[in-house]
Amino acid sequence: MDFFAEQDLARKRSGRLVLMFIVAVIAIMLSVYVVAMIGFNLAQKGAEQVYYWHPMVALGVGLGLPTIIALGSLFRISTLNSGGSAVAEMVGGRLISPNTTDTDERRLLNIVEEMALASGTSVPPVYILEESGINAFAAGYKIENAVIGVTRGAMERLSRDELQGVIAHEFSHILHGDMKLNIRLMGILYGILMISVLGSILMRTIYFSGGRRSSSRDNNNQGILLAIALGGIAMYIIGYLGIFFGNLIKAAVSRQREYLADASAVQYTRNPDGIAGALKKIGGFHTKVENPHAAEASHFFFGPISSFSDLLSTHPPLKDRISRIQPYFERLQADKSAPPARPSSGDQRLSGFAQGSAEGSGSVAPKPHTEQDILTSIGDPQAAHMAYGHDLIESLPTALREALHDPFDARSIVFALLIDRDQSYAQDQLALLERRADVLAWKSFQHFRALVLDLPEQHGVELVSLALPALGQMAHAQRTEFLDIVHALIEADDHITVYEYALRHILQRSLDHRWAQQPGRASQADLHQLLMTVAAIGSPDDDQAAGAAYVQAA
Repeated sequence: MDFFAEQDLARKRSGRLVLMFIVAVIAIMLSVYVVAMIGFNLAQKGAEQVYYWHPMVALGVGLGLPTIIALGSLFRISTLNSGGSAVAEMVGGRLISPNTTDTDERRLLNIVEEMALASGTSVPPVYILEESGINAFAAGYKIENAVIGVTRGAMERLSRDELQGVIAHEFSHILHGDMKLNIRLMGILYGILMISVLGSILMRTIYFSGGRRSSSRDNNNQGILLAIALGGIAMYIIGYLGIFFGNLIKAAVSRQREYLADASAVQYTRNPDGIAGALKKIGGFHTKVENPHAAEASHFFFGPISSFSDLLSTHPPLKDRISRIQPYFERLQADKSAPPARPSSGDQRLSGFAQGSAEGSGSVAPKPHTEQDILTSIGDPQAAHMAYGHDLIESLPTALREALHDPFDARSIVFALLIDRDQSYAQDQLALLERRADVLAWKSFQHFRALVLDLPEQHGVELVSLALPALGQMAHAQRTEFLDIVHALIEADDHITVYEYALRHILQRSLDHRWAQQPGRASQADLHQLLMTVAAIGSPDDDQAAGAAYVQAA
């Protein structure tokens, strides 16, 4: 099986289905226009001419209906714009503490950390749903506020490889923008619902006003009221028909994205048996989620949360999903007594890759790429990246690994990472930190600085990523003070390196609420520093060339 071809096919089909969604909205607008023209002709009682086109009616429908849909969509999307935590809490999720001592929860967090390091993203918060079914989800509006949710049943019933396959599947949804797509589809459906709501309001208004005043109205006014009432009924029906067909298209889009995520999970882990095993266990158990709000987010989940017809199901049949991952599965289903067919050459390459990644010397595997490969592989993890993330976490001293999961100690580790290894630069930073930090924080920093100095400097970004869930538990005032100290340490030596710039960007993007409220907007100082950094990287040995590159870019 060619998993990359499967990914491309799923993307193309998803694009066509999204286009169909847009066409469906246009069809709804045309239907409303037809109804509006019928009402317009009914209102022209006694007129001999029948109108098929009227510019004012067309303008009203062309502007009014998209406005209604847009306002409804924006309202629905805004309720989820705060991040995946809102969705996770809505379906009954409980945030797992980064320093949990529960064995199953610790294993789950380790897998999520490995996947985040492999994909070059921040470690997302993880929520547990106290549900017996085997299921999981990824939610959020963008990578920075994404969360992972896993049911208790998945945590307890799946092996590590199977759980890793499920988490890789969910990371695919994060990396491929499926969360944003799902939220937008939800918003459009909610906007279409507003058409029915408006139709209901029109019917009720005409019913009550017309019933009280019908005796005093002339025939022409009664014709207008009748036209408006019929228009309200038509909008009510059209709105719900639009929702029905919109749900059909949404389900089809979701099914294609599930195929894409399954194929991506195999690409990331190079272990088809992991996710296939999870799907088989689902077939022998169930994926049902009892929480009453789960239906609103059904297309976010790894498996269907309840029984639907094939037409409206947001997930493909389990048999089809397994067969795409393990092509010999259908043959086994047809003849359960037959031995498994030999894997194809492509499957053998996958198995060999996975086996080779698993074999190691116990030390941290070298980064499987050059600096250029680092840039191109972000958001496109491979099995070698997974092995690197796993080995890195396992190689950390126990005290340091545990401290990364504690909000207080995680701050001290970040401070230690920012102190320059050159003593001539570090003196001012140390003096500043001793002055700004309290006694306990200073002692904690001194303890962890010794551990950080024993690690290669290039591990700093990964350590910060591992510390983010714990740092995210700080109160807003604590975050502000922490970021202020971070900025002060970076600027204390009047020399901002690429490494320091990267750490500050990661921390600010992940922790600063004001940054999160204005995504994509950067200050003039930020852009100035970015251009200076890029110019310096491009011409590290020639200050004049770097300056010329900066002027040209600016």
